Amino acid sequence: AVVEHASEKYVFRELDTVRLARRAEPVRVFELVGRSGELDAPRLERLTKFAVALGAYQSRRFKEARQLFMALNEDTATRRYVARAAKYEASAPPETWDGVYDGVNVA
Repeated sequence: AVVEHASEKYVFRELDTVRLARRAEPVRVFELVGRSGELDAPRLERLTKFAVALGAYQSRRFKEARQLFMALNEDTATRRYVARAAKYEASAPPETWDGVYDGVNVA
């Protein structure tokens, strides 16, 4: 809800979708990146590339996602997705996998 109300003034990066303990519905997790109009072009390009990589991951294109995240290699979130994508590349999740990370910790 915060992202919806503030997205005109601020830039956010979607980090993950998680299923927390004691909550039935998954929750999308965002990072506040900065004020709209104040981010430089290289930062905006990296945010776009992260979103593309996340889309590949969520669409089960794990090899592509891993390669895209590896090219970014800028922070903990990208390194986390490199590891997750490599894991799913080696052993695909079940067909019922919905891209949601289950657990209290977003690791």
